[in-house]
Amino acid sequence: MNIQKFNGNTYRQNVYLYYGQTHGVVIDAGCDTDAAEMAAFARERGIQVVGILLTHGHFDHLAGLAALKTHFPAPVYAHQAEAALLADPALNLSCRVAPTLSVTADHLVSDGDAIPVGDATLQVLHTPGHTAGGCCFYDAAHGILFSGDTLFRRTVGRTDLPTSHPPALETSLAQLRALPGNVVVYPGHGRSTTLAEEQ
Repeated sequence: MNIQKFNGNTYRQNVYLYYGQTHGVVIDAGCDTDAAEMAAFARERGIQVVGILLTHGHFDHLAGLAALKTHFPAPVYAHQAEAALLADPALNLSCRVAPTLSVTADHLVSDGDAIPVGDATLQVLHTPGHTAGGCCFYDAAHGILFSGDTLFRRTVGRTDLPTSHPPALETSLAQLRALPGNVVVYPGHGRSTTLAEEQ
Protein backbone atom coordinates (compact mmCIF):
# COMPACT_ATOMS: atom_id res chain seq x y z
CA MET A 1 0.00 0.00 0.00
CA ASN A 2 1.06 3.57 -0.70
CA ILE A 3 0.30 6.93 0.90
CA GLN A 4 0.39 10.30 -0.83
CA LYS A 5 -0.24 13.43 1.25
CA PHE A 6 -1.72 16.65 -0.09
CA ASN A 7 -1.86 19.73 2.13
CA GLY A 8 -1.48 22.80 -0.04
CA ASN A 9 -4.79 24.09 1.27
CA THR A 10 -5.46 27.19 3.36
CA TYR A 11 -5.87 25.23 6.59
CA ARG A 12 -2.85 22.95 6.11
CA GLN A 13 -5.17 20.00 6.57
CA ASN A 14 -3.57 16.73 5.49
CA VAL A 15 -5.52 14.95 2.77
CA TYR A 16 -4.31 11.42 2.09
CA LEU A 17 -4.67 9.13 -0.88
CA TYR A 18 -4.21 5.57 0.41
CA TYR A 19 -3.85 3.26 -2.54
CA GLY A 20 -2.69 -0.04 -3.92
CA GLN A 21 -2.02 -1.01 -7.52
CA THR A 22 -5.46 -0.08 -8.85
CA HIS A 23 -7.74 1.15 -6.04
CA GLY A 24 -7.55 3.70 -3.28
CA VAL A 25 -9.46 5.86 -0.83
CA VAL A 26 -9.20 9.51 0.10
CA ILE A 27 -8.90 10.33 3.82
CA ASP A 28 -10.55 13.71 4.54
CA ALA A 29 -11.19 16.42 1.98
CA GLY A 30 -9.06 19.54 2.54
CA CYS A 31 -9.85 22.26 0.00
CA ASP A 32 -10.45 22.59 -3.73
CA THR A 33 -6.74 23.00 -4.51
CA ASP A 34 -5.99 19.56 -3.11
CA ALA A 35 -8.79 17.96 -5.13
CA ALA A 36 -7.36 18.96 -8.50
CA GLU A 37 -3.84 17.91 -7.57
CA MET A 38 -5.02 14.58 -6.21
CA ALA A 39 -7.15 13.88 -9.28
CA ALA A 40 -4.17 14.43 -11.56
CA PHE A 41 -2.00 12.19 -9.36
CA ALA A 42 -4.57 9.38 -9.38
CA ARG A 43 -5.16 9.61 -13.13
CA GLU A 44 -1.45 9.38 -13.91
CA ARG A 45 -1.24 6.15 -11.93
CA GLY A 46 -4.54 4.62 -13.00
CA ILE A 47 -5.91 4.63 -9.45
CA GLN A 48 -9.66 4.26 -9.01
CA VAL A 49 -10.88 6.03 -5.88
CA VAL A 50 -13.56 3.87 -4.24
CA GLY A 51 -14.31 5.94 -1.14
CA ILE A 52 -13.86 9.28 0.62
CA LEU A 53 -13.41 8.67 4.35
CA LEU A 54 -14.01 11.49 6.83
CA THR A 55 -12.26 11.29 10.19
CA HIS A 56 -14.66 13.98 11.46
CA GLY A 57 -16.82 16.81 10.22
CA HIS A 58 -15.05 20.12 10.83
CA PHE A 59 -15.07 22.49 7.86
CA ASP A 60 -11.32 22.26 7.22
CA HIS A 61 -11.79 18.54 6.56
CA LEU A 62 -14.87 19.11 4.37
CA ALA A 63 -14.17 22.18 2.25
CA GLY A 64 -12.86 20.27 -0.76
CA LEU A 65 -15.50 17.54 -0.71
CA ALA A 66 -17.66 18.94 -3.51
CA ALA A 67 -14.61 19.36 -5.74
CA LEU A 68 -13.40 15.86 -4.91
CA LYS A 69 -16.77 14.44 -5.87
CA THR A 70 -16.51 16.02 -9.34
CA HIS A 71 -13.29 14.07 -9.90
CA PHE A 72 -14.14 10.92 -7.95
CA PRO A 73 -17.81 9.83 -7.89
CA ALA A 74 -17.10 7.75 -4.81
CA PRO A 75 -19.26 7.31 -1.69
CA VAL A 76 -18.52 9.34 1.44
CA TYR A 77 -18.03 7.49 4.74
CA ALA A 78 -18.36 9.01 8.22
CA HIS A 79 -19.15 7.74 11.69
CA GLN A 80 -22.85 7.64 12.51
CA ALA A 81 -22.33 9.89 15.57
CA GLU A 82 -21.00 12.62 13.28
CA ALA A 83 -24.12 12.97 11.10
CA ALA A 84 -25.56 15.98 12.95
CA LEU A 85 -22.25 17.85 12.97
CA LEU A 86 -21.69 17.24 9.26
CA ALA A 87 -25.11 18.68 8.43
CA ASP A 88 -25.05 21.74 10.70
CA PRO A 89 -22.82 24.73 9.74
CA ALA A 90 -22.85 25.93 13.36
CA LEU A 91 -21.50 22.60 14.60
CA ASN A 92 -19.01 22.00 11.77
CA LEU A 93 -17.85 25.63 12.17
CA SER A 94 -18.28 26.52 8.50
CA CYS A 95 -20.61 29.31 9.67
CA ARG A 96 -17.39 31.16 10.57
CA VAL A 97 -16.12 31.04 6.98
CA ALA A 98 -17.67 31.19 3.53
CA PRO A 99 -19.35 29.20 2.13
CA THR A 100 -21.26 27.33 4.82
CA LEU A 101 -21.26 23.55 4.50
CA SER A 102 -23.92 20.92 5.07
CA VAL A 103 -22.83 17.38 4.24
CA THR A 104 -24.64 14.05 4.23
CA ALA A 105 -22.47 10.92 4.19
CA ASP A 106 -23.43 8.10 1.84
CA HIS A 107 -22.40 5.49 4.43
CA LEU A 108 -22.59 5.93 8.19
CA VAL A 109 -20.15 3.56 9.84
CA SER A 110 -19.75 2.18 13.35
CA ASP A 111 -16.81 1.22 15.53
CA GLY A 112 -15.17 -1.93 14.21
CA ASP A 113 -16.56 -1.70 10.67
CA ALA A 114 -14.16 -2.76 7.91
CA ILE A 115 -13.66 -0.76 4.71
CA PRO A 116 -11.83 -2.64 1.93
CA VAL A 117 -9.17 -0.77 -0.07
CA GLY A 118 -7.81 -3.01 -2.79
CA ASP A 119 -5.85 -5.72 -0.97
CA ALA A 120 -5.98 -3.85 2.35
CA THR A 121 -8.67 -3.23 4.95
CA LEU A 122 -9.22 -0.13 7.05
CA GLN A 123 -10.94 -0.69 10.38
CA VAL A 124 -13.07 2.10 11.84
CA LEU A 125 -12.00 3.07 15.36
CA HIS A 126 -14.52 5.39 16.98
CA THR A 127 -12.40 7.93 18.88
CA PRO A 128 -14.71 10.65 20.21
CA GLY A 129 -13.42 13.63 22.14
CA HIS A 130 -12.46 16.20 19.51
CA THR A 131 -15.95 15.64 18.10
CA ALA A 132 -18.67 13.15 19.05
CA GLY A 133 -18.24 11.12 15.89
CA GLY A 134 -14.51 11.46 15.38
CA CYS A 135 -12.80 8.30 14.22
CA CYS A 136 -9.50 6.87 13.10
CA PHE A 137 -8.94 4.45 10.23
CA TYR A 138 -6.58 1.60 11.07
CA ASP A 139 -4.84 -0.83 8.75
CA ALA A 140 -3.50 -3.43 11.18
CA ALA A 141 -1.80 -5.53 8.51
CA HIS A 142 0.34 -2.62 7.32
CA GLY A 143 0.71 -0.80 10.65
CA ILE A 144 -0.97 2.41 9.49
CA LEU A 145 -3.31 4.70 11.45
CA PHE A 146 -5.05 7.75 10.00
CA SER A 147 -5.81 9.65 13.19
CA GLY A 148 -7.65 12.75 11.98
CA ASP A 149 -7.64 15.34 14.77
CA THR A 150 -7.65 12.79 17.59
CA LEU A 151 -3.85 12.51 17.80
CA PHE A 152 -1.08 14.64 16.33
CA ARG A 153 2.68 14.59 16.67
CA ARG A 154 3.33 15.78 20.23
CA THR A 155 -0.26 16.85 20.93
CA VAL A 156 -3.93 15.90 20.72
CA GLY A 157 -7.13 17.37 19.33
CA ARG A 158 -8.86 20.38 20.86
CA THR A 159 -11.75 19.77 23.23
CA ASP A 160 -13.29 23.26 23.34
CA LEU A 161 -15.42 22.98 20.20
CA PRO A 162 -19.03 21.84 19.57
CA THR A 163 -19.58 18.18 20.58
CA SER A 164 -16.06 17.98 22.08
CA HIS A 165 -15.71 16.04 25.33
CA PRO A 166 -12.38 15.86 27.22
CA PRO A 167 -13.10 12.62 29.16
CA ALA A 168 -14.10 10.93 25.89
CA LEU A 169 -10.79 11.97 24.34
CA GLU A 170 -8.91 10.43 27.27
CA THR A 171 -10.75 7.15 26.67
CA SER A 172 -10.00 7.34 22.94
CA LEU A 173 -6.30 7.92 23.58
CA ALA A 174 -6.24 4.91 25.90
CA GLN A 175 -7.70 2.86 23.03
CA LEU A 176 -4.88 4.01 20.74
CA ARG A 177 -2.25 3.24 23.40
CA ALA A 178 -3.33 -0.40 23.22
CA LEU A 179 -2.24 -0.64 19.56
CA PRO A 180 1.31 -1.74 18.65
CA GLY A 181 3.94 0.94 19.16
CA ASN A 182 5.36 0.57 15.64
CA VAL A 183 2.08 1.76 14.06
CA VAL A 184 2.75 4.85 11.94
CA VAL A 185 0.32 7.69 12.64
CA TYR A 186 -0.83 9.99 9.83
CA PRO A 187 -2.65 12.90 11.50
CA GLY A 188 -5.06 15.49 10.15
CA HIS A 189 -2.44 18.23 10.50
CA GLY A 190 1.32 18.24 10.79
CA ARG A 191 3.93 15.52 10.44
CA SER A 192 3.54 11.79 10.81
CA THR A 193 4.73 9.99 13.93
CA THR A 194 4.48 6.58 15.61
CA LEU A 195 2.40 5.42 18.52
CA ALA A 196 5.58 4.49 20.43
CA GLU A 197 6.90 8.03 20.00
CA GLU A 198 3.64 9.54 21.26
CA GLN A 199 3.37 7.09 24.16
